[in-house]
Amino acid sequence: MEKAIEEGEIQGVVDLYLVKDFKELIILYEPVWALGTGQTPRPEEVEEVVKIIYKALQNLYQLDKQKKIRIVYAGSVAPSNVEKYIKIPGINGVAVGTASLQAEIMAEIIHKVENVAKRQTF
Repeated sequence: MEKAIEEGEIQGVVDLYLVKDFKELIILYEPVWALGTGQTPRPEEVEEVVKIIYKALQNLYQLDKQKKIRIVYAGSVAPSNVEKYIKIPGINGVAVGTASLQAEIMAEIIHKVENVAKRQTF
C-alpha cells in the first residue's frame, strides 16, 4: 500500500460535502494508484483502509461502527476478484465499473455476490 489514508483526509471529504446525516453516507473506496489502471490491491490492504476509515469516523464524529455508514469497494471489480472483496469485514458492497458494460460478466459478478451473501451475514 503506497500511502495509508489519514484521518484529516476523511474529515476534509466530510466537511467538503457538508455531510450531516451519516445514516445515508456511502463511501466508495478505490486506491488512487489503481484508478483506471486495472490493478487491484490485496484484500488485506483494503481491509486495513476500511479499518482506518471506520476508526477516523468514530474518532471525529462518534459514529457507531457499521451501523451508520457503508463502505463500497470500487476498484476494477471483476468475476475473478469480487468474492475476495465482498468478504472483507466492513465492506458493504462493490461498485462495478467497466465490467458492468458486458451483461454476461455483470451477471457472473452478481451471481458470485449472491453466493457469498447466502453464506455470510453482512
